[in-house]
Amino acid sequence: MIEDTDKNIIHQYILFQYLERVVDRDRKVILSSKIKFHKPYEHLFSEIDTYVFEQMKELKKQMSKRGLKIINEEREDDFTTEFQYLCRGYQSVFRFWNIALRNQVESLYSKLLISREL
Repeated sequence: MIEDTDKNIIHQYILFQYLERVVDRDRKVILSSKIKFHKPYEHLFSEIDTYVFEQMKELKKQMSKRGLKIINEEREDDFTTEFQYLCRGYQSVFRFWNIALRNQVESLYSKLLISREL
């Protein structure tokens, strides 16, 4: 039986996985731009990286403890992405509308940038 707690852990891990990609892409764009001051952005991205790494490490630990594993990520079409995962031997699927996934990651990113509670 797949519990809501298990689904929440997988969901959070997926969001942080995508956030990691977005932050890396943003770092490359901003640090290769002609802005005058790079140091504040380097520091900001470093703090975010550390926070995301720690969150993913904790989620990975919980996943291991609860027998959870993401086994496949597949973009089905321009509108949906499917994540197959195992939960203590049971296989299940998360399907996200790409726009919903994007909005959730953007919301998480905004909270990190605004709150600065890293």
